[in-house]
Amino acid sequence: MIPISDSSHSCALPQQSLCLLRTQSSACPCYPARNLVEMSAPELRTRIEVLASEIRFQKQALTKLEHEKSLLERQLNAIVDPVARLPFETSSDIFSYLSLPVREGGSGRRGPQLLLNICKSWTSIALSTPTLWSAIRIDFPCAKLVHILPVWFQRAGNRPVSIFIHGDFTCLTYKVFSIVWRHGRLLKHLEISDDQLGYGGEIHYPELDILWDTIPEPLVCLETLNVHSSYGDRGFLSSQILQLLHLAPNIVECIFDMARLCEDTSAPLVIPTLRRLLFGRCDDAAVIKFLTLPALETLSVPMRVVVSGDLLSFFKRSAPPLRELVFGARYGSLGHRDIMDPGELRECLRLVPSLARFEIVRRADLHVITDLFLALADSPSLLPNLLSLVVHLDEEAPISDSFWTAVYHALLARTTQFQVVQFDTYYSLPASKMPAPDIMAAFRELGADGTQVCINSQTTDTRPSYSFSS
Repeated sequence: MIPISDSSHSCALPQQSLCLLRTQSSACPCYPARNLVEMSAPELRTRIEVLASEIRFQKQALTKLEHEKSLLERQLNAIVDPVARLPFETSSDIFSYLSLPVREGGSGRRGPQLLLNICKSWTSIALSTPTLWSAIRIDFPCAKLVHILPVWFQRAGNRPVSIFIHGDFTCLTYKVFSIVWRHGRLLKHLEISDDQLGYGGEIHYPELDILWDTIPEPLVCLETLNVHSSYGDRGFLSSQILQLLHLAPNIVECIFDMARLCEDTSAPLVIPTLRRLLFGRCDDAAVIKFLTLPALETLSVPMRVVVSGDLLSFFKRSAPPLRELVFGARYGSLGHRDIMDPGELRECLRLVPSLARFEIVRRADLHVITDLFLALADSPSLLPNLLSLVVHLDEEAPISDSFWTAVYHALLARTTQFQVVQFDTYYSLPASKMPAPDIMAAFRELGADGTQVCINSQTTDTRPSYSFSS
């Protein structure tokens, strides 16, 4: 324990100082009990100087006492606080678990901020752990974050930061976006999500401006960009999204989830590092017409991109080493513009011979799917590396024996190639639309040879799902 005082450095106060600290109803007893009015000007100045000197002395003594008290408290914490007894690296690792995305909706009192209010030891550990400040969630409206964000980035040091921007984008605080873009060199993961639903008959904001005449710093660390919208009448400017991608030389993944991109003036963009491009629950992906992605390995696009011819042009420009391809969003209904020509599908697929997994999520016309299986049976050069094929069938479609026969011939021709062929429906298929007994027996034989054939439904009812595998 550190002593408060010792014989050589005593904190004992002189009698005159003790007199000054005592509360008296009249003048201090260490001075003559005279009316201050009777003192001359030189006497008053002398007394003021004495008091000022005593005040300085008392402040110094108080500062020393507070310092020694703080040292004693730290020693006590080291005895009773288990975190304080741990090595700094261990405590820092424990605190880092609080670096998960936290809501900072204006108050700034959650997540890592809480550690600053426990004790000086915890505060020191928190402020010395940059990874603790490597993630923040911003929820609009959030005017108070204008003051918190710069401090947050400062505490993160030069560590990469994940930013999650959510909320009502009709209440944007553009200064918040400006601060984010000024620290663009630190961004590793960026998620922008307009979560607010519509307002009935009120004024809408069809185009969301997230740059606001700000030129972001180069996003040299950015690896993933996720753009989401919950309201179909508002959209992000495609030129701004493409500008962000242009500034990200190391971008690997880009996700547009229910995000409508308003077409404006956009220049073609080549991104040599992007490997995953996903349009989840989107009915449109027109931005793909501006992109060339020579390293793309995974792509999920709505069916409309195939019908419009944009996907075919994209494959011709990019020649990507595609490994996984998903057609169609899982939500929404098919429109007349989604009617696909079988020849268009075959032409697209011939441009991606490296494809290992293919899934049709939206329920395409049965004749398109039938044509695909016939082409797989007759043309070995079509998708020569395909291992997994998943097709979502419409249980109301006129599924007949001719369809299942085409499936069987395709599987038979690719026995040594296919690993999984799966058919999904929302409701179970009635018995009249299931494969005939001889086809079912053939599927079992293929399963024994190593090709897994599955017929599943998403709902639970009395009809079983079927899986034929070894």
